[in-house]
Amino acid sequence: IEYLWIALPLLLISIVLVYRLERIRVGRAFIAIREDELAASAMGVNLTYYKVWAFTLGCILAGMVGAMSAHFLNTWNARQGTFDASIIYLTFVLIGGSRTFLGPVVGGMVFTALPEVLRAIADTSGLPSWFAQFLRDGRLIIFGLLIVIGTIFFPQGLVHPDLFKKGKNRKNDILK
Repeated sequence: IEYLWIALPLLLISIVLVYRLERIRVGRAFIAIREDELAASAMGVNLTYYKVWAFTLGCILAGMVGAMSAHFLNTWNARQGTFDASIIYLTFVLIGGSRTFLGPVVGGMVFTALPEVLRAIADTSGLPSWFAQFLRDGRLIIFGLLIVIGTIFFPQGLVHPDLFKKGKNRKNDILK
C-alpha cells in the first residue's frame, strides 16, 4: 500500500496530461491520424512528425511504469516482459476502450482484480477440482475469451466517447 502513494499521483498526473493532450493541436493530430492517415495527410498533418511524438510520449509513460515496477519488485529482468504480460496489457486496452483516456485505466483496474476474484471463486467449496484449478491457472485463457467476447459485443470497449456526450440525444445515440 506504500506504493499507492507514489503510483496514484503518477496515474492522476498521467490522466490529466493525456486528457489535456486530446484537446490541443498535437492531440487533435493524433486523433486524425488514428481515424484515417490518408485524410490526415491530405489535411496537412505531418504524419512522421506526429508518429514520432506519439512514440516518444508512449516511451515516457512506459518508462515511468517500468521504473515503478522495478522499484516495487526490487528487480527487473526479461521474465517480467513476457508474452503473457503483453496479452494482459492488450486486454486492458481492448476491453477498457482505446478511444478515451479512461478506458485503459478502467480496463487495468478490472483485469488486475479479476485473477483475485477468480481465485476467491476457486476456493469456494462444492466446485469440481478441475474447474477450481482452471479458475486459478487459466486466467490467460479467460482473458483471451474476454477479448474475443468484448470485441464482438463492445467494439469500442467498456468506456467509449459516447459515454461523455452531453445533450438529450445521448441515450438514443448510444442505442444506435
